[in-house]
Amino acid sequence: MGSKTTSREDVLQAIQAAQALAQEYLNAGTATQEDRYEISTAAMDMTNACQTPIDIAVRIVLEGPCASAALRVAIAGGWTDVLNQQESVTADELAEKCGGDKSVIVRIMRVLTASKLAREVGHQTYASTPVMATLLHPGMVDMFNHSTDTVTAVLCKLPLYLANTSFAEPSSNGTGPHASTFGKPFWKCLEAEPALNEAFNRGMTISHEARGIPAECFPFDTKTADLKLTAQDVFIVDIGGGMGHQTHLIKQKFPSIPGRAIVQDLPHVVEHASSNPFPGIEYQAHDMFTPEPVHGAAFYFLSAIFHDWTDGPGLKILEVIRGAMRKGYSRLLVADWVLPDVGARMADASQDLWMMDLTDDRAAQGMYQLFDDNIDLGMFVQWGYHSRVTCALVPAITSKNR
Repeated sequence: MGSKTTSREDVLQAIQAAQALAQEYLNAGTATQEDRYEISTAAMDMTNACQTPIDIAVRIVLEGPCASAALRVAIAGGWTDVLNQQESVTADELAEKCGGDKSVIVRIMRVLTASKLAREVGHQTYASTPVMATLLHPGMVDMFNHSTDTVTAVLCKLPLYLANTSFAEPSSNGTGPHASTFGKPFWKCLEAEPALNEAFNRGMTISHEARGIPAECFPFDTKTADLKLTAQDVFIVDIGGGMGHQTHLIKQKFPSIPGRAIVQDLPHVVEHASSNPFPGIEYQAHDMFTPEPVHGAAFYFLSAIFHDWTDGPGLKILEVIRGAMRKGYSRLLVADWVLPDVGARMADASQDLWMMDLTDDRAAQGMYQLFDDNIDLGMFVQWGYHSRVTCALVPAITSKNR
């Protein structure tokens, strides 16, 4: 007798069993971000295995842009607020509460339910989902709006920008895709528009909480043990640290380390951060291209900074920090996102493209080369990795020239 032919029902049962097993494992609360990534990657591979190449091609062409646009419309129309406030709501009720044509509501909600951002609980009747509720959290919704309003606009013009530059990396800061699209660099737009700046800072806080560089990526406890820090000493200066989320995570992870923690950024950022500061953190207005005002700190910390700048500005940053370091004591700690040569995550590869669009950022090899070419700065450079995926560190750059 021949072997049994696999049926549609067999495949569906296996998928449902795998789904239940994955949910049970994740609900146990022991899965790391890396675990979740590996499981979800396997699930995406299974999804692709269930489709033909033409199915996958159509999905890429049609589904991605429509889901984001539909959610943006639902947010703008106030429908998502109603969905989160009620157990369920009909299209008629949404039209009555928020205005607009019922037919438009039905068409937009059809996309949101098909993409599982909302649930279809009956004929033209809808409910929110945990994913939608998460996307509407303060900070997360700011980042989503930033994605649709700014990043998507730049991405649409990226093919033309690269064609006009012979597909070359931006040669200097302020000449990249964002400046080409909006007429000025991204940071200048933030500086000129307080509301945009505040929304971006809220979004960055959520982004760092969800995908930030882990505080444990550097052994601060053992590396400060021989420094005998006091409460009056400066433990860390977080340069370009925004709202201070990264320093806050470090202080939470290493609460026994004494000393002051200072977060520096441009005046408009510090003004916003100071309105809702993290406890135990000092905020100081400072331009990282001007002389560093805090001398003799144990650590000068640059988190996700160097990918934003080409060689000239990057070298200037190193030079001004070197001028503040104490010989044999101070260290410059650099942490940045570096994608692996093989097997990058889709989320990380997409973030890399975001950064190229917005800030003219450099590739990882450019960061390595900047340090390798400038050993005469009097700094010792040692590279290491946190996990196999995203984080790269310069664990210690110790000043030797002061």
